[in-house]
Parts: sequence; C-alpha cells; structure tokens
Amino acid sequence: MVSSLDLKYYAEYLPRINSISVCIQFHSFYTITGIKLDSANSILITFNNTKNETINLSHGVPSRLVNTDLFSSLNTNENEKERVMTVSFKLPSSINRGRGDNFQNRNDRSINFLMHSFNDNEIWSKKYLLQGNKNSQFCLSCAECGETIISSDKINKLNDMPSESWSEMMDFWHCHKPDSENGKNEHTFNSKRYSVLKPSKNSVIIGNYYFLINMKDFESLIIVDSIPICFKCHCQLGKVESDNKLVKLYKWNFKLNNKETFRPYYHSFNVLIDSINSNASRFFKIYDEKNDEIIRLVLWIFSFGINITNQSEGKIRENCLKIMFNHDLKFITENANEQFNNFEPLYFPSIVVEDLLQEITQNNNRLPQDLQHLNFWNIIIVNKSADELADKSAVVA
Repeated sequence: MVSSLDLKYYAEYLPRINSISVCIQFHSFYTITGIKLDSANSILITFNNTKNETINLSHGVPSRLVNTDLFSSLNTNENEKERVMTVSFKLPSSINRGRGDNFQNRNDRSINFLMHSFNDNEIWSKKYLLQGNKNSQFCLSCAECGETIISSDKINKLNDMPSESWSEMMDFWHCHKPDSENGKNEHTFNSKRYSVLKPSKNSVIIGNYYFLINMKDFESLIIVDSIPICFKCHCQLGKVESDNKLVKLYKWNFKLNNKETFRPYYHSFNVLIDSINSNASRFFKIYDEKNDEIIRLVLWIFSFGINITNQSEGKIRENCLKIMFNHDLKFITENANEQFNNFEPLYFPSIVVEDLLQEITQNNNRLPQDLQHLNFWNIIIVNKSADELADKSAVVA
C-alpha cells in the first residue's frame, strides 16, 4: 500500500491578470475528496477523506471567497506511467484595481527587483557578516580543515565592492570625462589607478564571490607558486592578482563561523543579476573557463520580481527569478549558430559550472511535472534573498 503522498505544489501571483496560478501534484493512489479556501491565504485539501494538507498561497484572495469549494474549478492531468496526478486552477487576487490603475508600477516587482537585488544583504556582504554576531565578531575558516584564515578582530575595515562591473564603469567615466574648468579635457589622473580597487592594510574588499586582501596581511594564509593556500592543510583558497600583488579568495573555499558555507553556484547567479542590472541582458550561454569552445548551458531570464510559494518553502518568496534553461549538449551544439548566436557569453570556473548544473537540475525537480518544461526549455525558480541562499546546515562536528 502506498503511504507517501509525494506532494508538490507551486503557487504564483500573476500581476498582469491580477490572479494566482496554483498547481498541485501528488501520487495517483490518492484522490482529492475535498478542496476549499481555508483562509484568504491558504487552501485546505482532503485526500481519500482522511488526509488533510494545507497549501499557502503566494498572494491573498478576497475574504468573501473563504470557505469556497474549489472542486469544480480543477483541471486534472494524470501521468499513468509515473503514477502522478496534477491539478491546476486560478484564483482572483485580493488587490482591487480601479480603472486606469497603473498596476505595472504597483504590482510588477521587476523594477524593485532590478534596483535592489544588489543591496547590502547579499550573501557574506559587509552587512551580512556583521549582523547577528555578538559585537560584530566573525571568522572565516578553511572549509577543508577549519583553520581560521580571516578573523574580524584582525581587520581594520570592511568594504563591499560596488559592482563586478566597477572597473568597466570607471573606464567609461574616464573616456567621457567632462571638460575641466580651463576648457580642456585633460586626463590629470593616472587611469590605471582606477582600474582596480585596492584594500588598505589589514582591510578586506568583499565581492560577490570573493574576498580581496593584501598578500601579507593574514598569517594563516601563505603563497606558494603564486597560489594562496591554507597554512595548515595547504588547500588552495584562491588566486594571486599578479598586477597588483593582491589575493582574491573564493568564498566557496571558506566556512563562516565554522558552520555556514557558500555554494559555488551563488557566484553564477550574482553575475546573472549584475548583467541584468547593468546591460539589461536576458539571454546567456555559459562556458567553462577551461574549455571556452563548448557551451555547457543556455539560460533565458524569462521573468523577474515574481512572488511564489512551494512545498519546499511553505512561505511566500518575493522577487524571484523564473529562468528557462537547456543543458543538452547535443541540442545546444546543433543550434548554437542559429538559436544562441546572440546570447551573451559568460565564463566561470569549472567548480561553479558543475555546481550550477547540479543546482538547476535539483531546482527543476522541485516543481510539479507539468511546470518543469516548456518546449525545449526546462524551468527553475530562483530566489535571491540571503536567508534562502545561505547554507547554514553544514556544521562541523
């Protein structure tokens, strides 16, 4: 006898039609014998007259609809081979829009998402490192052996990198520098000075995926053959920026306070958001830096700023990305010139590409089957908030 319901659900607020789309998947051994709006923000489902499940909505519905039976509204689809049943339906939103109401600005969070996705609550940003810690103390240890590499009591100053496109923006500014007071467009500054941000002594500059430090500021870090390694276990931690004698430490090689880790794929999503913000890009082809002739993955940022709920979260997630992807190498190769020629290329270390492929596959599997694919695209939903991305479950014994 089947005991597992294998419940998956997904609810998304659709601002353009002011409604909530709901999709529910479960094992076909079960039958829905009752489904109603339990409150303005939740649905109560009864399976086989005995098993009750509550689904939280991504947006509220009008209070007058509470206790409404939804059985007649269900669209059903059964996959007999995999013994999966899916039901879907739409509900009206509680937002009351009058005639001429500019809902694009009120309810479409894409503008808000673009403007605020690079805020100071990014994973392991200055604010993130200092908040919630007694006296703002923290340490970054080697993920391999636990040796402390950077301790806050040894740091004079923390600074967030304003953007990964900072140097390009500075180059643009210098190429278009306004005329000086004497009427001449004189470059009196050394432009090389502005091509990189350099931390002062015992300071750290924090990028999306790295920490930038001076080569000799931290004793637990040693340099061997131009590679920064852990003093204790000799694990490689990053790379040396040869032009300016700075060390770039990759966040995924560390643990925060000996427990919290930074997944390599976070870096790729940060770059995607940065590209959306700075270039308004929506289509990308991903390469491994070690082999820039093979496209490993193509991505289409389908929509952003959406509100969703699902079975893995159980609560509203705001400002999410809906991303289409394809990682079928045969399909990509056959269509590279025709379909993906104008996609923006992005290059990542192998560890980032492999972790990204693993994450998007797992993310796609969390959705009900009916929502996992659209034509040759696969679908994922990504939330950029720090509390979701940070992996706080990896605790050293």
